[in-house]
Amino acid sequence: YPLGRDQVGLLICDVMGHGVRSAIIVSMLRGLAERALESGVDPGKFLADLNEGLQGILSKAEVTMFATAFYVVIDDAAGEIRYASAGHPAGIYRGPGGASPLPLGGRGAGAALGLFPDTAYETQSMKLSEVECLLLFTDGIVEVENKKGEAFLQNRLLKLVEECRAEHIEESLDGILDRVLAFAENKRFDDDVCLLAAQIGHR
Repeated sequence: YPLGRDQVGLLICDVMGHGVRSAIIVSMLRGLAERALESGVDPGKFLADLNEGLQGILSKAEVTMFATAFYVVIDDAAGEIRYASAGHPAGIYRGPGGASPLPLGGRGAGAALGLFPDTAYETQSMKLSEVECLLLFTDGIVEVENKKGEAFLQNRLLKLVEECRAEHIEESLDGILDRVLAFAENKRFDDDVCLLAAQIGHR
C-alpha cells in the first residue's frame, strides 16, 4: 500500500480454513484494509482497526473465523521499518550480519484478527540501514514435510534467504519455492503458501 512519497506498507494474511467461506473473509479483509489506511503508518493501530472491523462483522454473523496477519511499513524518510503481528509468524529480514526473524518483543505476536474486540497490537521498529531484504510468508511453507515426516521449519527458510543474497528478489522467491518443493519430494504444497518480499535499495 502506498502511504506517501517515502512510505509503503506490506500486508500478508492467512485465513483459517479453506473454501468459499475463507475466500469471503479474504475479500472482507481487502476492503477493511483499504478503509484502515488512514492509520497505515502505525502497524499496531492498523492491525487493531482491521481486527475491529472483522470482529464486528463476524460477531454479527455469529460466525467463528479468524485470520493471522503481519504488517510492515518501510519508512525511508524516518530511516526505519515498523511492524506488528496478529498471531502471524514473524517476517525474515536479511542484513549485513545475515538473515534473522524480525524481533517481536513485549506483547509479541498478539491475537489473530477477528477473535476478540478491543485487541491491542504492539508496533516494533528497527533501522532501515540494517535491512537489505524483507520476506513475509504464510506458515504453509515452513510446515511442509518430507517423506520422513520432518517439517521444513523456519531455520531452513532462514538459510535459504541467506543463500539468495546475490540474486534479484524475483529469482530469490522462485529459488526458495523450488528448494522447498524439492525438500517435500512430492512436488506440491499441502497448505496455502504465500511469499511477499521487498528488496531495499540504500543510497
